Amino acid sequence: MPRDLNTVVSQPIFDESQTTPDPSAFKTTHDPARDKQLYAEVKDLLAKDVVSFDKMRGNPDDLYSLETVYGPNGTRVVDEVKKAGQITFHAAGDTGASTDARGKYRDEITVADQMAEDCHVSDPTIRPRFFYHLGDVVYDFCEPEYWYDQFYEPYRNYPAPILAIPGNHDSFILPSTAPSAYPLVTFARNFCAQDPTLTREAGSLHRTSMTQPGVYISSLNCNGSRRRNTPGLYSWRCITRLSATVQPQAAGAVQTTAQVRRCSGK
Repeated sequence: MPRDLNTVVSQPIFDESQTTPDPSAFKTTHDPARDKQLYAEVKDLLAKDVVSFDKMRGNPDDLYSLETVYGPNGTRVVDEVKKAGQITFHAAGDTGASTDARGKYRDEITVADQMAEDCHVSDPTIRPRFFYHLGDVVYDFCEPEYWYDQFYEPYRNYPAPILAIPGNHDSFILPSTAPSAYPLVTFARNFCAQDPTLTREAGSLHRTSMTQPGVYISSLNCNGSRRRNTPGLYSWRCITRLSATVQPQAAGAVQTTAQVRRCSGK
């Protein structure tokens, strides 16, 4: 049953215990007329407003390690990465689909399914260890009621951590929004929790919140004209080879030299 409260658990959970069928429709649908009205109201604000975010936990030079991300399984995962001498991860952004017009929602589900399959069938030496989300997780403006359809259900079978930085659609504050419902408050509840938590946004699913120390940077900022030229939704599979100089505790850090190929998309 959908939960109304946030429940802290002892260790992170990344997927459901059994693979479940794809959804065929949204549980909470968008009202196109309301969406059009919201964009009209914020058109000018989108170009000039900025938002603040809370200071991260810990110190500026602290490392959020892959071992911490995985909880009790962290040591095993990091040892496997060190043995392989490289780390593989998925990267994608602008995944939120508020409509199935032109197959947007079906594209999101298809890409998420292929990413999950990639984790299950890949050789352990190149198995993706996490998904790095580049922003714009939930449309239109990170409203809590749309997280289940646009994030938790599409990635219900993805068996690895999902790390994220917010895009403009995850951070812009609509006029008259209560502080408790600010987009970055919702984003932080699901990605920057103190402990692994079953959030109300996850509904009846069991992926727990991530425990990132805080919001680091706003990534995607796609205006309307650029988005119309977007060719489709893709996931990228990145293989990063670790050099001998990489510190052991930084084995899961994203390096700048990577072999990248498109994993899926339309």
